[in-house]
Amino acid sequence: MIILEEIRQYLKLNLSGERFSHCEGVEKASVSLAQKFNISIEKCRLAGLSHDICREMSHNKLLEYTGLYHQNPLLLHGVAGKKILREIFHIDDESILNAVKYHISGTSGLDDIGKIVFAADFIEEGRTHLNKAERERLFLLDLDDMVLDIALQIKEHLIIRRSVIDRDLYLLIDELQKEIILES
Repeated sequence: MIILEEIRQYLKLNLSGERFSHCEGVEKASVSLAQKFNISIEKCRLAGLSHDICREMSHNKLLEYTGLYHQNPLLLHGVAGKKILREIFHIDDESILNAVKYHISGTSGLDDIGKIVFAADFIEEGRTHLNKAERERLFLLDLDDMVLDIALQIKEHLIIRRSVIDRDLYLLIDELQKEIILES
């Protein structure tokens, strides 16, 4: 896939080595989850690789590029990533674009590709907040249970750090909890 290699080259030029390795780790984890849940491997690979395409943009550039305001401008890198993928790489697949846009906090109505990238960003092997046993435990869950578990862990972490919790994270948690109750 030519576009994948173009994005990989763009990432190499615009991200630190550590961030680039993380992107490749999320790509790998996205492919593993796509295989497990029988979701489009190519779309998950592309979204996973490119999810942090704007992660190292300056706060001022993120604010300027997105035209949005946020208390923590770094959280706009998903919105900026969607814009870059659409404008520079001419990607118009909304599943891929929204997976990149919402990989940080998720949101309600997130499709399976978005859920996979959200989860892959959390469980990729380079992340040090998870040990092997916890990563394996999460991998055994079905997709919605995995995403809910991860979203709740993120929420708890943000509460402990007294950080702002994005409204979209609450929407994701609420939606998944309701779905699980309805399935019971």
